Amino acid sequence: MKKNWLLTALGIMLILMLFTNCALAYTATPYADTVFSSAKVSLSAQINASFTAQTKSKQAEIKVTSCILQIKTGSVWVDSMTLTAPSKVATNTSRYSAAKDYSSSCSSGNTYRIKAVFDADGHTKTAYSNSISY
Repeated sequence: MKKNWLLTALGIMLILMLFTNCALAYTATPYADTVFSSAKVSLSAQINASFTAQTKSKQAEIKVTSCILQIKTGSVWVDSMTLTAPSKVATNTSRYSAAKDYSSSCSSGNTYRIKAVFDADGHTKTAYSNSISY
């Protein structure tokens, strides 16, 4: 009798575990970007930023719509100021490249990075630059 009860309990637990797995898989969010292959911001020691992006297919427009200078305070990155995004707009292509000098927005003795939002025909991707101690 105890053996039948134990087998029944194990069977019920197995079924519940399978339903839990299915429920968790259903709510999973895909990690692959459907539009952008890459979006990068590189920051030089002189606070010159290079913006590059690659899309999986040709887009009518690719541009940077938002650019924020972040400063490191302790171990936390804090938005310092909104920067003027590069004015370049790439049209009918899958590649974007632009550069901009932001050194006048920085003071020495701090660590900076840039947060940029790329836009390809309404689809956005946020990218963070490397950090630079200035």
